[in-house]
Amino acid sequence: MAAFSRCCNVVLLGTRVALALPDCRSQRTESQVLALDTHMNLIVKVDELPDSVTHLVVGTTVPVVYPHLLGGDAVLSCLAKLNKVPFFHRLFKSTGVHKAVFNEVEEPELLDDLK
Repeated sequence: MAAFSRCCNVVLLGTRVALALPDCRSQRTESQVLALDTHMNLIVKVDELPDSVTHLVVGTTVPVVYPHLLGGDAVLSCLAKLNKVPFFHRLFKSTGVHKAVFNEVEEPELLDDLK
């Protein structure tokens, strides 16, 4: 397994298949998915794969959000604000909404993915 800076790996899965795992989640901003230096390192490592590799599987953590979820950002932002109100926090906990929607830091799980 070859590892590079910024949390990316390229792994051989036998002689014909390789797996590339760039860490898009920690480097993602609103204007980029992957840092340029990491992207270049990934290209170099993929180019260095043995000639026997005929398939490259790329796994990313960047979610695919479809256009019909455009209102999702507003809804989840509203839920985040309501969750700070004790009445709604208790209501969300008692109905199971809290476990289904919020993460360990009390924010809607998908909110950062929609930005």
